[in-house]
Amino acid sequence: MESCPQCHANLAAEPPPGRSTCPQCGAPLPAATAPRSGPPPLESYSAASAPGERTWLRIGFWLLLLAPPLAVSALVAKPGSAMDVLPLFLKGIIRQLIPVPAQIISVALAGAAGAAYCLARLHTRPARPVNTFGIVAAYTCAILLFDFCLTIMIAFVGCLLR
Repeated sequence: MESCPQCHANLAAEPPPGRSTCPQCGAPLPAATAPRSGPPPLESYSAASAPGERTWLRIGFWLLLLAPPLAVSALVAKPGSAMDVLPLFLKGIIRQLIPVPAQIISVALAGAAGAAYCLARLHTRPARPVNTFGIVAAYTCAILLFDFCLTIMIAFVGCLLR
């Protein structure tokens, strides 16, 4: 605040440290808004609020929940089939650097963590950002269990169709 709201006296020259009235006219001064120190308000950590953001989080959740079991089933059925889209020189490098079991675990874990993040943003309001990590970790474990069961069901149906 640089001037009195009533008489427009310049208050920048002599800042009123604890004064609540104008030194010239005696009008009450609005409270000075000092920057807050400490954690930001809870609203800044709130769940997704914009309708467009919620829509994309829902779509992302379902894609990341259902696509990894299908990809894992494809990797188990034909381990080299996932690399057919890559150039020839990359196929050899990836096969040497990342074995098939690590590829399967990476696909499952990345999909579960992504779906868990979308779910956490949609439905939780943690008090601190650190709590978000715990919520995402708990959701990831639950989604990995669901994905494992879904992968087993896909494999079972695949065996019946042969």
